[in-house]
Amino acid sequence: MPAHDPADRNRAEQTADWIGWHLAELLAVGVPVVLAATVAVWLLSLSVLAGALWTAAEIRAARRPELETPPAGRRALPSRPTPAAQSGTEADDRPERYGDPS
Repeated sequence: MPAHDPADRNRAEQTADWIGWHLAELLAVGVPVVLAATVAVWLLSLSVLAGALWTAAEIRAARRPELETPPAGRRALPSRPTPAAQSGTEADDRPERYGDPS
């Protein structure tokens, strides 16, 4: 199977990847908690370790500058919504459809 460029991935692939990673992270924290409650309390330390690693990975990912720019071919979302342009009627805005109002 050929290697894919991350910019070529579609939204479904990105969503599946996100769900897979987060499911693995939740299991890495959750399974030791359940085992600590049912088998041995010392397994709680594994959950704490997994949580600490997860937190460090999320902080590192949030600080990466390359994630601030959108992939090629995709526009960045504005940081704030842009206000609607003040205009007249639709006829004023679209003279090619309704004719020149002057």
